[in-house]
Amino acid sequence: MATRTRHSTAALVASLLIAGCALDAPSEAAPGLSLDIAALNLDGVGDVVWDVAVLNGASTPAVVWQRRIASSRHGDGAGSASYVGTCDADPTGDVSLNTVEVWVVGVFAAPVTALGSFASGAPGGVVGTSLDFEDPTASAPLTREVRCSENGDNAVRFDVALMRPAEQGFFDVAVNFDDIFCAAKFDCCAATQDGTGCASDLDLLFTADGARGPTMVLGFACTAGPDDDGETQLYLDPLELDCSSPSDFTTGFAADLILDPSGPAGNQCVPGDTGMSACSGVVSGAAPDTYLFQLAVFRGVEALTSAGVRARKVYWNVALGVKRPAIDGCWLRTRGTADDPDGSPGVAGGVVAAGTVYPCVRWEVKLGSCHAEPLTYGDPGAMVRPAYTATDGGDETFAYGFGPSLPAGPFALPCSDEAPRVYAYSGGVVTATVPSGCTRLYGELWGAGGGGVTAGGRGGGGGYTAVDGVAVTPLTPYAVVVGQGGASPCAGQCAGIVFASAFGGGGAAHQGNGGGGYSGVFGGTTPDQAAAFAVAGGGGGGGASSYASHGGAGGGASGGAGAYGTSNTSHTGGGGGTATAGGAAAYNDYPTTAAHGTDGAALLGGSTSAGNGYGGGGGGGYWGGGSGGRDGYWNHRGGGGGSGFVKDGAGSLVAGSGQTPGGTTSVNYAPGVAVGGTTVSVRGGDGRVVLWFR
Repeated sequence: MATRTRHSTAALVASLLIAGCALDAPSEAAPGLSLDIAALNLDGVGDVVWDVAVLNGASTPAVVWQRRIASSRHGDGAGSASYVGTCDADPTGDVSLNTVEVWVVGVFAAPVTALGSFASGAPGGVVGTSLDFEDPTASAPLTREVRCSENGDNAVRFDVALMRPAEQGFFDVAVNFDDIFCAAKFDCCAATQDGTGCASDLDLLFTADGARGPTMVLGFACTAGPDDDGETQLYLDPLELDCSSPSDFTTGFAADLILDPSGPAGNQCVPGDTGMSACSGVVSGAAPDTYLFQLAVFRGVEALTSAGVRARKVYWNVALGVKRPAIDGCWLRTRGTADDPDGSPGVAGGVVAAGTVYPCVRWEVKLGSCHAEPLTYGDPGAMVRPAYTATDGGDETFAYGFGPSLPAGPFALPCSDEAPRVYAYSGGVVTATVPSGCTRLYGELWGAGGGGVTAGGRGGGGGYTAVDGVAVTPLTPYAVVVGQGGASPCAGQCAGIVFASAFGGGGAAHQGNGGGGYSGVFGGTTPDQAAAFAVAGGGGGGGASSYASHGGAGGGASGGAGAYGTSNTSHTGGGGGTATAGGAAAYNDYPTTAAHGTDGAALLGGSTSAGNGYGGGGGGGYWGGGSGGRDGYWNHRGGGGGSGFVKDGAGSLVAGSGQTPGGTTSVNYAPGVAVGGTTVSVRGGDGRVVLWFR
């Protein structure tokens, strides 16, 4: 810091709190930054040691100070601590944007006898009788940014609930957080005697023929402890299954099935060939009957007492009737937590407030290799393990709740989506999840432009679809397709070249110009016309010769037809897709033995045949445009544009005009998007999708 030309400091007041409420921080005459780290109380804790560091906001952050502090030396001896330090208030650049870092060094049964030195959470010489706990700072510190000001106090707060192992008389292993004891498991089979494998299937739920079939069971139970006051409430997310070659449980996981654990107690479905498809417990999913034959839910409050006082133990178990071997390729994930709403609530209405570090149980189970999976403490790779919510980002929400005074069901959460979600062409289907609490989809979509070449017709511009409140279900998956511009990578008649279909259903062309792909949003994880929320049609590809015609524009309730060629006006190009059918392929009579191209189809533009040289491909759409044709030696007709769609009429459809796409006056339009290929551009412009939820 001595090399700084100007250095100013303001007071930083740090209160580290292991109790449920904060102590008053020491007063300081200088302007200050108040740091509260509140960890919910755990019985039997005599000391907690923390490492704290403050860094300034320089491009290479400089350490303002680092210190190790303990509740026994800087607080009430029961976990709470306070400390006064400094922060860097230099107003130049972003230097005054300080970062506070906090590590939990350890939890101890009695005051430590030696504190040791700051070591970024490592023991660093601390001496005391340590207690086991699940460390939320094992891989990285908890961090908060705060603007340090010389002229005022700034507050930053961490809420931390520490999770510790506990011995309880249910299931196998329990953890204790905020005086709440929880146990969890996932049984894929009946375990061998040594617990390292499967001895046999668990045959519990009944199949359609009346026999018991293989069953997997998620178990979750918690108690806030024996007491006549308060109650225990449980919270769960949907059970998600990825059966399409998942690679991990985060970015490599896309749910094929989403199951609701909050239905009435008992069987949720009627066994049968299509029983799961009609089951209310299946929120969404492709072919659920391939993997499951039943879903059952068991919930309740135990009547057990401890020393004459009710134990307040609440359980929530979910059983899956599974079909082998299909289920073996699936991975399952969910999470749960618990709270005493009459105590110091960590969860309010299914929400853990932003910045609160609160424990939960995470299930991440590979159903083809699991056996009897207990809640495993201290193993980050365990299939059932404790975890924590994070300090960064917004509120953490749980979808469902249950307790003695809380009927099982989803929470009426506020919509958590804030910023528009922008999707550009990527060459693949992008899947995401409707945010919690959100029930309406809004957005704008542009289909891709058709291809055009320097020697012939231009491609049609893509269509535009505005979405104004399509109904959606919170926490369900949706799929986004952004259309690819129609192909035309040569400047002449492209003799001998066959262009591949454009992503998004743009029709292929033999020596002509390809149609542009549609852009669309669908319920579920794969594009399916029956599950479409909205589609913007792609433009048709232009013909290839100097006498060729232009491709039809995409979009609107019907896509535009491809134009006829300049040397023969007796036949039009490919027909535009309509609201109910694909566009017809263009007439083709040269050479006389040539086959016609294909009509447009659902989400697919028509393609020209191998003998149908130089005609344009149809644009993809809700219904694709028909392929172009060849009428006479030079007369090469364009493909038709694909049609647009918005579910329940909740929005508007605007067709392109010539090579110009629809919706170009929107603030979300980007230059070049959806433009038809021209004498300058050899490929149509890719599509674009912008979505937001309410």
